[in-house]
Amino acid sequence: MPSSHPFKIYSSSAGSGKTYTLTKEYLKLALQQDNPTYYKQILAITFTNDAANEMKERILSALKGFSDENSLSESRQASNQVLLQTIVEELRAEGEHVTATEIRRRAGRTFRSILHDYSDFAVSTIDSFVNRLVSAFTEELNIPFNYEVDLDAADLLNNAIDRLLNRIGEAEEAVLSEMLEGYAMEKADEGKSWNYLPDDLAGFGMHLLNEKVFEAVGKLQQVTLQDFRDFRSKIREYLQLLQGQVASLADEALQLIAENGLDSKCFVGGSNGIHGYFSKIVEDPEGRIIWAPTEAFIRGIEGSEWAPKAVKEAQRTKVNAIAPGLLEYYEAIERLKGEFILLEAILRHFYKLSVIHEINTELEAIKSEKNVVHISDFNKAIINIVLQEPVPFIYERLGERYNHIMIDEFQDTSVLQWNNLLPLIENSVAKGHFSMIVGDAKQAIYGWRGGDMEQIVYLSQKRFAELSKKHQQSDLLDYRYETLEFSLKSERLTTNYRSTAEIIEFNNNLFRLLSGLYNHDKRLLADVYDAFFEQEIPPQPRTGGHIQVDFVSKELLTLDASPQELANPYKFNTFDALLNIIYEAKAGGYSYQDMAILNRSNVKGKEIANFLQEQGIEVISQEALLLQSARSVQLVMALFKVIHEPEHTLHRYEALHLFHTYILGTLPDATGEAVKEILTGATTEPFYAYFTEKGYTIDPLRIQQSGIYELSEKVIQVFELFSKPRQAAYLFRLLDVILEFSIKQSNHLADFMEYWEQKKEKLCINTPKEWEAITVSSIHKSKGLEYPVVIVPFADWEFSPNKEDLLWVSLEKENLHPATYLLHELPIRSAAISPVKDLNRTPLRDQYSRESEKVFVESLNTLYVALTRPTDRLYLLTKKDDFEKKSDTSRVNVSYLLYQYIAHFGEWEPERNTYIFHQGLPKPGTKSTVTENETWTLRETQYADWQDKARLSRKAAIIFDPLTLEKQRDISQKLCYALSRLTYAKDLDDLLLTFQAEGLVDITEAVEFERRLKALLSHEWIQPCFSPEVRIMSAHNIISARALSLPSPDRVVVNRQTISILNFLPGSPSDADSKRLQRYSKFLKEMGYETVEAILVNVADSSVQKISV
Repeated sequence: MPSSHPFKIYSSSAGSGKTYTLTKEYLKLALQQDNPTYYKQILAITFTNDAANEMKERILSALKGFSDENSLSESRQASNQVLLQTIVEELRAEGEHVTATEIRRRAGRTFRSILHDYSDFAVSTIDSFVNRLVSAFTEELNIPFNYEVDLDAADLLNNAIDRLLNRIGEAEEAVLSEMLEGYAMEKADEGKSWNYLPDDLAGFGMHLLNEKVFEAVGKLQQVTLQDFRDFRSKIREYLQLLQGQVASLADEALQLIAENGLDSKCFVGGSNGIHGYFSKIVEDPEGRIIWAPTEAFIRGIEGSEWAPKAVKEAQRTKVNAIAPGLLEYYEAIERLKGEFILLEAILRHFYKLSVIHEINTELEAIKSEKNVVHISDFNKAIINIVLQEPVPFIYERLGERYNHIMIDEFQDTSVLQWNNLLPLIENSVAKGHFSMIVGDAKQAIYGWRGGDMEQIVYLSQKRFAELSKKHQQSDLLDYRYETLEFSLKSERLTTNYRSTAEIIEFNNNLFRLLSGLYNHDKRLLADVYDAFFEQEIPPQPRTGGHIQVDFVSKELLTLDASPQELANPYKFNTFDALLNIIYEAKAGGYSYQDMAILNRSNVKGKEIANFLQEQGIEVISQEALLLQSARSVQLVMALFKVIHEPEHTLHRYEALHLFHTYILGTLPDATGEAVKEILTGATTEPFYAYFTEKGYTIDPLRIQQSGIYELSEKVIQVFELFSKPRQAAYLFRLLDVILEFSIKQSNHLADFMEYWEQKKEKLCINTPKEWEAITVSSIHKSKGLEYPVVIVPFADWEFSPNKEDLLWVSLEKENLHPATYLLHELPIRSAAISPVKDLNRTPLRDQYSRESEKVFVESLNTLYVALTRPTDRLYLLTKKDDFEKKSDTSRVNVSYLLYQYIAHFGEWEPERNTYIFHQGLPKPGTKSTVTENETWTLRETQYADWQDKARLSRKAAIIFDPLTLEKQRDISQKLCYALSRLTYAKDLDDLLLTFQAEGLVDITEAVEFERRLKALLSHEWIQPCFSPEVRIMSAHNIISARALSLPSPDRVVVNRQTISILNFLPGSPSDADSKRLQRYSKFLKEMGYETVEAILVNVADSSVQKISV
């Protein structure tokens, strides 16, 4: 498509039709020429599966609608016609001579082509795209072939920490043991239990997987534990030295004052002035070395007059004469204090820093052993190639394939992700093809996950030099940005089609004011909320919106408060206000399905969901979507527990209680004798019999012999769980989880129960759209969504860095102002420190200032995202404070910002709690939140018991151990059966294939199964018995003269003059096993066989013994 600007970046504000624009531009590219397969040359990248699926659906729906209008409803025909006409007009404006009829024809052909080659329909998440790219170059990228992607960072790190801690105490791990023991003792001194050590280390280890700090962490990888130990000792020595230097300088300053016959009264501030500053340091050098001068003190010494008005002129003259010298002492002390504070900050997390390399070593070992790659590894592997090769080989083929690149949600792109995609953009632009990026810096709220809002700001403003600095220096980055410079054009999508005019106006006014109040020292804030950030109201806007801010009291408002309310009045006052708003919205015609409660904190969201459920209000929340929250799943898992641990009384009671309350709708009689027998009986027979009596038959033997998937199907079928309301989504998801686990990991119940305990807090379903329930969600998860009514409770989060977080800082010389002597001699070039305000006094003040600014803007963005979700009504519940007496304006929070907004217009009244900016109208009768997509309700499911069609009854007793269901014994039984079926050792491969075909050995067991069989067959006593040279005798029971029948051994072979008899046992042999072989040997001798040897094989531990005959 010819264009003087083949690369566009759209700044798309909330509700401005971003997805519509992406869809329109995709369709223009796909239909610009008469080639039904041209869509294969377009790559569209989003950041979530939901966004990718929505874009695919819109594209396919538009193509289908263009080619066949009758396939659409009347309302969608109109919008589809508008889209078609827009595309035709824009293509004509760009020089393409097309008609609507021609576009319809092309759309039909393209639609059919996509359906036939759907895998080439390249609309995907960035992770999916990178995974596909990496899988084609595993060897070049040093990634295992046939790897599996692991998304569970917590599980990987917990395993790595376990392995690391197991090394403590080993002779060769003396330094590691010393560092970890020191860390544990340090935590103990802080009053924390050493039991937190694994979780603390695992949490810190998460930085190894975070792209945001990829370079900073990488700088520590080459530093040894010994280096860290030596470094720590040197820091301690230097801190003592700094303390002494500070005290010495303060003492010299006091001597200078005394030599001039002056005292504290001769200086402004008296004992709290410059004299007191030096005196307090001398008196208490250890306690005062980190003391921060007050703002009043700083203003005093920065003034031109240090002497108070009351002093004599002679004294004033002396004060003014020595003031420059005292100022030098003060500045020198503050510099030393800054170094002291910085080194103390580094030491606070020093032990964790010292083992980051060791954690990474264990992490890489686990990934190698399991043949897995964490999703964060992909971009790290690619970046090393992208920054070294002008035309990265991994993109050579893709560069020829994709002419157009489209990137969505660019504000959430990490530096690594963008630099990895840049060569594709550069290649597209260099060939004159159109590519585009869409994003909104005001909605950048994923900085903690690696997203960098500065990228979209710098790119749209062509500040390429600053973009290049965001990664390690590379001339290739500069060259690529030069390619983009004259092709890039920035455009804005500013019209809000989502919200009512009142909400749009309120948001514009609020954020305009806040930006003006705070952007004087925050350039990023000024860049994000610039002169053009405000949203435009559409020509024919919807009106009748409601905007309300409630300041909730921190004081107790009721006399009959519960202990919980007494402990946190603000929380429960917020709950009460929230309930009133819900009832008000209901009275205005809105359903629960229309409402969303958005929270900054997941903990608060959980508390709100629990509160609403206690009030009888249905909610859809993160917890409500968890599989473990569904009663049907709880019953299935309770029965699994009983099957897994049948002797456990609490498991039986849990299952019985759920059965009664959920299935029968009653409570069990815990005092009855029948129930007591069920709970405390030696066997589970009464337990299963009880269900049968109630009409729910469970066959204990059958369920013990079932795989976990068949077992779950059986439980669901017996209790008719699919017939229960709102349970189908949970049950289908549970079945999917179990099936995937049984295929990829294990079919044993014990293994699945362990997996369930690890994952139950994460396994969930997608949000159902048809439920009549209030959505309780985090603000982050609500991005991209809209709701008629939005309520934001606890809108009081702060805009400063959380001291519990970590800030990764550069200790390179050029990043320290002023430079520190000690740090240049030390081996580490980066560190993780707590982002506390005192860093403003250290050589890291510039880095801390940048981080504080980013946190401020991202916190404001979070408020922006929340306030731009509603279509009709917006409610904010914030904390009431004595704002007019607020002294520390550096600690800004949402409450204070809302106060500033109201006070700016002269509306603030200290006794007033509710401010309604616009009184909303009742819900419009034509408004509907239900989509036009047709929904089918699942009325029933079919269940076919495979055991009715395929049986292993003849082999079950031989292979499986139904009494214990122990995995180890199960495998041993199979080994015994395999040895008894094997003819000769050379036939082992065929036997293994047969076992897999019969389902006796699954793919996860095959390798280990083969290894153990080969080990047994190589034993010096067993090997001759499976040689082709032996003759195998058909094993028969022997009936003696006294009519006693002796069971036949597992194998009887004749080798020349010797007959060998073997029995294969799944565990340790008993005396009865030995006597049985002895009797069989005796009868063989009586039958004329002179040389007989009897061998017992314990396959469990591969031990072999000969029995004396």
